[in-house]
Order: sequence, then C-alpha cells, then structure tokens
Amino acid sequence: DEELVKKAEKDITNYITILEGLCDNVIYIPGNHDTPSMYAENPPQFTEKSINLHNRGLQIASDLYLFGLGGSTTNPYSEETDYFTYKIDDYSKVGFRGWPWTKEYKEPKFEEGEQLFGEALDKLQTQFPNDNSKIILLTHEGPFSSFTTHSVSPNSEGVKKPVYSGSMSLDKFLVNNMNRIIANIHGHTHRGKGNYKIFTTDIINVGNAEKGCGRIVIRKDESTHFEWRITKIERIT
Repeated sequence: DEELVKKAEKDITNYITILEGLCDNVIYIPGNHDTPSMYAENPPQFTEKSINLHNRGLQIASDLYLFGLGGSTTNPYSEETDYFTYKIDDYSKVGFRGWPWTKEYKEPKFEEGEQLFGEALDKLQTQFPNDNSKIILLTHEGPFSSFTTHSVSPNSEGVKKPVYSGSMSLDKFLVNNMNRIIANIHGHTHRGKGNYKIFTTDIINVGNAEKGCGRIVIRKDESTHFEWRITKIERIT
C-alpha cells in the first residue's frame, strides 16, 4: 500500500532526525519490518547526512571498514532436538517471518531463506578491500549459534517455544572471515541483548532502542597490540 509506505518512510525520517540530535553520524541498516525501498540499489535519502549501509561499505579509518546487510531469514520454533538440520518445512512452526530473504512471505521455506542470505553475504564480501583492513559487520539478524539470537515466544497455539532467530549462513560467513571481521553488531532478537564471541569475533546484540542505547569502544593501540579490538561495551537505559 503506497500510503502505508509513505507513512512508514515519514516515521523513519523522524526517528533518524531524533538520533541525529544525539550523535553526529547516523549509519543504519533496514530490518525485516522496514519498507522495500530501503533495500533498493538507490534507497531514499531520509536526511541529509544519514547513511543506509545495506549492501555496501564505509571506510571509517585507514584500515577499518563498516559493512552492512539488513533484513532477516525466517526463523522457526524448535519442536525437537534436531533443529540444527533446519529440515523444517511446516508453516505452523514459523517463529518470525523473514524479509527480504524469502521467496514466499506467507509460506516461507527456511532453507531457501538461508540460501538467499548466504548468497547476499558472499556478494557483499566481493566489496571487501583487498588488503589487511579489518571489518565491522552490521546485520539486522545475528548468527544462529550465538545466544544473542535465542528467544522464547508463544506459538500459534499460545504455547511458549524456543525460537532460534539467527542465521546459519551468517555463522558460516563469520567463521570463514574471522581473520577480517572483528565484530558483528546485530539486532532483530529483542530479548537477546548482550554480547558473545564466535572464535575471535565479537557478537553484539544492541537490543531494542526503546529499552535504551549504548556505546561500543573500538581501539587500536599498545593495549590491543596495535590491532583493532572491541575494548568496552557500555549500555545506557
């Protein structure tokens, strides 16, 4: 609906304007409830200075880059202990519907979503600089194996079930690029706020902005052996 899209884009502009009153540089990626226009090759410029980092990168130091990929896959309820296989094809077991990494929103297939997201990550990697620069990866959805993507939610029958709202494709991508990616900062799972590690990569779920905000300090000096590292995570409620 065109009117709904216009209203949503107006709301997004208002939110970004509020954030610009708190910090100089607002860099964001869209989530699975945001408008399709935010995933376009040339997305709307909501404010003069803000940057939509979906499917692109931004150099923030001589050897440090931000890269972003928004959206989510469809996440299942866990009914059995073999959920790791992701061989779930029952619509009734959908926990959170994914967007845009799905071919069919109403009756999504989990494996298709993972395939699409994995392909998008591989495409994003082709933009990585051809040197030893480090990368901070911004994604809406986090990695499957991190507790920051684990949640509990009532299913269609009102029974509380664990929902694993992370991506296996992202897990694989982070492991394959652990020498480049120093941190993966994500959202999506509101109840999963916190931080974790996958090998040497910091995984940080910033949580729901309505519940507060925070600051992540990244340093490169003697204390970090002159390597970029997350040295401090502060949360403000």
